[in-house]
Amino acid sequence: MITKAEDSQPSHDSPSDIESSESYTLYYFDAMGRAEPIRLLLNHAGVDFTDKKFTRDEWGSNKKSMPGKKVPILELDDGTKLG
Repeated sequence: MITKAEDSQPSHDSPSDIESSESYTLYYFDAMGRAEPIRLLLNHAGVDFTDKKFTRDEWGSNKKSMPGKKVPILELDDGTKLG
């Protein structure tokens, strides 16, 4: 018997049906690069997030506050920075 893949998949709420009280901030440069897949994923999932894009001048003063002094970094609403 052949079944369709869509018939065997569990049902999930669509991203717009899920209420989220969490907020996220994505830190990267004002360019496409390593953060682009993260941006695409968050947008596709319907997640609201702040997209903080550093200029060259801003990066110098913010570099010390980033884990490993690298970006991209995703900051959770509790201040945890993942990178």
